[in-house]
Amino acid sequence: MNKSIKNLVNLFLFLFILNSCNNEPAVKVAQIKCNSTVEPVGTGTACPEFSWLAESNERGGKQSAYQIIVADNEADINKNKGTLWDSGKVGSGMSHSVKYNGTSLESNKKYFWKVKIWDEKGNETGFSQAGSFLTSVLDEKLWKAGWIGAGAGKDPVNEKGFYKERVEVDSEGDSVVYNGNSLLLRGTYNLSKPIEKAIANICGLGLYESSINGKKVGDKLLNPAKTHFNRIVLYDTYDVSGFFNDGENALGIMLGNGWFNPIPKWWSWRMQWFGEKRAMLQVNLTYKDGSTEIISTDAGWKMKEGPVRLHCLYDGETYDANMEQTGWDEPGFDDSNWENAKTVAPPKGKLTAQIMPAIKHVETIKPVQVTYPAEGLALVDFGQNFSGWVRIKLRAEKGDTVSLRYAEDKKDGMLDPSTNERAIVNDIFISNGEEKIYEPCFTYHGFQFAEISGLGYKLQPDDIEGIVVHSAVEPIGTFECGNEEINRLHKAILWSQRANLMGFPTDCPQREERLGWSGDAHVTAEEAIFNFDMDLFYAKWLRDLRINQDITGDIPYIAPRPLSENPAYSWSSGFHLVSWYHYLYYGDAGILKDNYEAMKRYVDFLYDSSEGFILPLDRYGDWVSPLEGWERGGPMLTSTAYFYCTASIVAKVANILDVPDDEQKYGSLAENVKKAFNQEYYDTEKKYYEDGSQFANSFALFLGLVPETEKAAVLANLVGDIKDNNNMHLTTGILGTKYLMELLSEQGRSDIAWELATQNTYPSWLDMLKGHNTLCERWRDVKSSSHNHVMLGSIDSWFYKYIAGIQPDENAPGFKNIIINPYMPNDLDWAKASTNTVMGEVKSEWSKNAGVYTLNVKIPFGSEATVYVPANSAGEVKESGKLATEAEDVKYLRTEAGHSIFQVGSGEYVFSSVVAD
Repeated sequence: MNKSIKNLVNLFLFLFILNSCNNEPAVKVAQIKCNSTVEPVGTGTACPEFSWLAESNERGGKQSAYQIIVADNEADINKNKGTLWDSGKVGSGMSHSVKYNGTSLESNKKYFWKVKIWDEKGNETGFSQAGSFLTSVLDEKLWKAGWIGAGAGKDPVNEKGFYKERVEVDSEGDSVVYNGNSLLLRGTYNLSKPIEKAIANICGLGLYESSINGKKVGDKLLNPAKTHFNRIVLYDTYDVSGFFNDGENALGIMLGNGWFNPIPKWWSWRMQWFGEKRAMLQVNLTYKDGSTEIISTDAGWKMKEGPVRLHCLYDGETYDANMEQTGWDEPGFDDSNWENAKTVAPPKGKLTAQIMPAIKHVETIKPVQVTYPAEGLALVDFGQNFSGWVRIKLRAEKGDTVSLRYAEDKKDGMLDPSTNERAIVNDIFISNGEEKIYEPCFTYHGFQFAEISGLGYKLQPDDIEGIVVHSAVEPIGTFECGNEEINRLHKAILWSQRANLMGFPTDCPQREERLGWSGDAHVTAEEAIFNFDMDLFYAKWLRDLRINQDITGDIPYIAPRPLSENPAYSWSSGFHLVSWYHYLYYGDAGILKDNYEAMKRYVDFLYDSSEGFILPLDRYGDWVSPLEGWERGGPMLTSTAYFYCTASIVAKVANILDVPDDEQKYGSLAENVKKAFNQEYYDTEKKYYEDGSQFANSFALFLGLVPETEKAAVLANLVGDIKDNNNMHLTTGILGTKYLMELLSEQGRSDIAWELATQNTYPSWLDMLKGHNTLCERWRDVKSSSHNHVMLGSIDSWFYKYIAGIQPDENAPGFKNIIINPYMPNDLDWAKASTNTVMGEVKSEWSKNAGVYTLNVKIPFGSEATVYVPANSAGEVKESGKLATEAEDVKYLRTEAGHSIFQVGSGEYVFSSVVAD
């Protein structure tokens, strides 16, 4: 080949490669999920749901069709063969919650799937990378394992099925015998053939850790999550194929008490006793020769008390290293002095796969300071209030005792445990003389400071660290702005929220409570959804509420727990509100179908409880309101306002689910409540509701209860109360604070809301944060009140929705359409936020510089957005340097209230305009 021909060939090769690089597919599938999880293990359903995200290097892209294939082996899926299900090309823009519709799936089996899509131009992506999912036990008849433990074969049970008072006994007079020590369970099996696959299904009550041949199974902590154990008990599925050896194998389970078998001193509304500790394990083995076997817990297992002694979620645990059984969960261990495990009754609740994110070790914190306020006493400051515990390297003599006490605060250089109230919050380690890295197993704490006593030496930098523990929900949101105090508030809210995600939404992590108060949960739900992937977490908790519904239709105001007490209308309405938020943000009507009947029954209960459509005083009302003269339950209108709210939600859900008779029934009921509400509570002369409080007026306006002709007057009254009567301070509690901020912005008074957000004297967020890095329970610091409550953190959703301007559209849920309408305070130069939605990432970033306003927006593939740009006319707005009215993929809609409004498709956009006065 002569030189000129060779050069020509090389040129063609270069151009071919360059052309290939510049002609990547415009659209690609970027991520796939099954049941809202990447590669889920233990799906718990025979009809899983598939979701995917697509990305495009072009604007305006939409999905026009999809094709899903599912196979039971990797070879077929890699050949793009859908041997179990091939949906074919389905003309649809649906990209999440697509239900499986193929050959029946088997239990404890791994499946593989792919998806490809077509865009609006008919371009095909090609199949995605393969994903997989592992089923759990899909047919309860397949359970073969026995339940084992140390207790009696049958627990003492009263007519309620649980104990909440120490003095209670069963009908035969047998009192409960409580054992506060951990329990070790051990089983051995000889396997004569090589294993191809091993799938384990495990449940341990109250809490468990499991191991095979000395290796811990999974990374879950404080597991399983709390439920109403008489209704539902959660189990876990694990692929343990690599854990087994040829020959002898040892399986171990260590049990703790948790919420199932709590210490009797806490039996009350806080904790209830369901029975003694017990466990069940079932492993489905598939050998390489194709044969199968099940090994499981039975009376052949052995048991012995473990080194975790008296322990409690509230009080802490004692760990006696002298009680350790070295190698107890490994082959060859001598268990001749162990007792035979006892066969016990199964728990009453239905075994249900645990599919939400488990509690895990999610972060490690190093101390910022260690001081020695007294001889033999170390005070460790981690610089952050959080949920979890201390991990410490200990060097002590045999029999020495080291104590770790935890608290949120210090005073005069010493630990201040005031906010722990009656919880002891103390971990005790008894040394066997060997160096040991210790951390607790079956308790957790809320703290910033740890006091360590009993050490004969000073701590070294590597001796101690803080272990941050909570439900491992994925962080998906970011917010930041040009006001550092607001950024500090946002960070404090994140830490408060994380500390209160412990298998259900808790109120606080430090004292003898830590319960799923639905009032706290529903006012912070939108904040949580912007910041974390809460899909499966809230689905689980909504089920906790639903299954505990009283025969009357009342829904508990704390869940999960088995008690149903006097109604708390404003709290229990969280069932409807969180169900609605879940649908609004995730776009799946399945959650509404699951909860619809319970939602109706609750509204019917409210109707039966009302007189002339007016409900009695609420149990809590606008809790911790700083309003002078506020009393628990007030204002009086609270309960009836929530009656209207829940009836309206049921009417909307009936419309979505196409139940026209119910839509008419509950829509009419809502109108009757509205009429009665105004007759009872509106003062036509003074133009305010009830006492004229900020909560009363803002909530009435927020819900649409105020007649159109009266709205301006009521709003003026509200603004006047904030400015004139309270010197730019709010007077709202946990309920009113959420609705006050949003109502002000919805009514064009974001300026007032911003002044409230940046207020730094009592009562305000910035005043609360003086001396704290998480939110407090009350606006004013009270000695015994929690310093890690998230309930007043509802403002964080206001940051996302109104400062950054990212809002869901009720008419296109699941962010199919996104409203971008940021508020730009005079004293704020920039703000930016992002959140990963079911459609993909949404971003909104704005800045002001030399009189020019710039708004950068990112809209995910398949979505559209309505974008508000401050401008007196469309001619003042540019997009990527061009007049917005002439820009491609930008549609001008209208100009109103100082904003020009545009509709855009997916992609990234840069709008700019002269800043409006």
